Amino acid sequence: MSHLRGKTLATLLLVAPAAVAAGDAPWTVESGKPVGEGSNVFWGQGGYPGIWAEFIHGVTPTLEIGGKFAFNYGLEGIVPINKVGLDFQFLVRKQFFDNGKMRIAGRLDPGLLLYFPSGTTVIGIALPVGVEFGFPVTSEVSINASFGAPMYVDFARGSAGFVIPILFGGGVEYLLQPNVALTFHVGLGPSFVAGNGYVGGSPAFTLYALFGAAYKFD
Repeated sequence: MSHLRGKTLATLLLVAPAAVAAGDAPWTVESGKPVGEGSNVFWGQGGYPGIWAEFIHGVTPTLEIGGKFAFNYGLEGIVPINKVGLDFQFLVRKQFFDNGKMRIAGRLDPGLLLYFPSGTTVIGIALPVGVEFGFPVTSEVSINASFGAPMYVDFARGSAGFVIPILFGGGVEYLLQPNVALTFHVGLGPSFVAGNGYVGGSPAFTLYALFGAAYKFD
C-alpha cells in the first residue's frame, strides 16, 4: 500500500508542474477559447468608439451565440468623425483550433446600425467577420491577436455606401477570479468606402481601443 501511495504521489508531483507550466485560462471572450457549454457571460466595454454591452451564451464547448448593444460616439471607429449612434448585433463565435499553446476562433456579428447626423437618422446593416488568435501565458493570462473586417452598409444621403474596414489588433485578458475577466484590446487600420457614404472614396483611419470586464454566470 505504501508503495502504491508513493507511486501516486510521484505521479502527481510530475503532472502538476507540467499543468501549471502549460497554463490555460478556462474561458475567454476574445482570445480563442469559448465560455463553455451552458455558460452565460455579461461583458461590458468602454473606450473608443463607444460603450458596449454584450451577452454571451455557450451552446457547445466550441460554439457560442449572443447579442450586443453599443452606444457609439465615433462613427464605427473612423477617426475623427464623431457621430452618435446605436448598434444592435447578433453574435456568433466558433473555435476551430486549440492545441493548448494557440487557439483560433472565428466571429460573425451581423446586425443593425442607427446613426443620427444633423438631426436625421441613418440606417445601416452591419456584416462584421473576424478571426482571433489566443495564446495562453498562464492559467490567468491570455494574449490575443486578431484580424477583422467589420463591414457595414449605410444608406446616407439617399444611397448606399459599403464600408470595408481592414483591422489588425491585439490585446490581453486577465482572469481576476474564476468568473471575472478583465480585458483590453486595440484594433486599427484603414476603412475603404464604395459608394456615397460618410467618408467619401478615400481610405479613412479606423481605431478601436476598449477596456472591459466580463462576468461569467455558472
